Amino acid sequence: MSTPHCVGVSTDATVVIPARNVVGYLGQQLDALAAQDYDGTWEVVVADNGSTDGTADLVLRRAAGFPVPLRVADASGGRGINVARNAGAAAATSARLLFCDADDLVVNGWVRAMVTALDEYAIAGGPLDLTRLNSAWSLRARPIGAPNRINGFVFPIGANLACRTEVWTSIGGFDEQFNVGGWDEAEFCYRAQVHGYRAGEAPDAVVQYRLRDDRRSLVRQLWGVGRGEQVFRERYPEFLPARSVARDLVQLLRSVIGLSRRMVTVSPDRDFALGFCSVQAGRLYQAMHQWRGHR
Repeated sequence: MSTPHCVGVSTDATVVIPARNVVGYLGQQLDALAAQDYDGTWEVVVADNGSTDGTADLVLRRAAGFPVPLRVADASGGRGINVARNAGAAAATSARLLFCDADDLVVNGWVRAMVTALDEYAIAGGPLDLTRLNSAWSLRARPIGAPNRINGFVFPIGANLACRTEVWTSIGGFDEQFNVGGWDEAEFCYRAQVHGYRAGEAPDAVVQYRLRDDRRSLVRQLWGVGRGEQVFRERYPEFLPARSVARDLVQLLRSVIGLSRRMVTVSPDRDFALGFCSVQAGRLYQAMHQWRGHR
């Protein structure tokens, strides 16, 4: 990866929102950002990853009356959330980068809490509130929390992540080739901590996180999460050892049988079983793909 560069430092913080065809959600996130109580200097950059639904036009319309500078960064040079994150970071004018997603809602005080956390840590992440934006079945299918701690490392979720700009610059930004659908931000955070940057939590930087609202898209998302975990394991076996393909296959078959029984009996945990099977299937698919590539 080449070393990225931002345009210079003139504000305290830049909020980066990777975006692709999110015109139906982005306005609400911009409303949440407009209501922030941070009294320092900051800006919002929406990194448009090739939208065709008028996402950029929405940002331009909102910019005139927005309480802080609001801009669009062209992130159409490639496909993927890490492409957009890097384009937004490159357009930033601050020493702190605050990342959130277009379809979630940051709570009041989010910017202030992230800026404060970055006085102590080089990388920070806040918790998720799942209660407002999600249905009961989606909560059962994907119980999720953040930040996660694995083997002594801290892993914020990309929808609620902040870092000092020097971190992004020095480690070469987000890996734009890590685009299988999950663990993309974990790869960045792991690489930064290996380079000696300290990561921690910003407990008051809460994001109201939106899960997928239909089972088909949730299955697709969790399939990507499983693939991403397998790619991460393949790349960093010293941190997360590789899984046995045979064991994953047996576990998936057992999980599918268990899911079938739950569907027939309309068991209350069938949605969790569906999510678990989706992750397992993604892991196995990626493991087989990697195995074929090594032959």
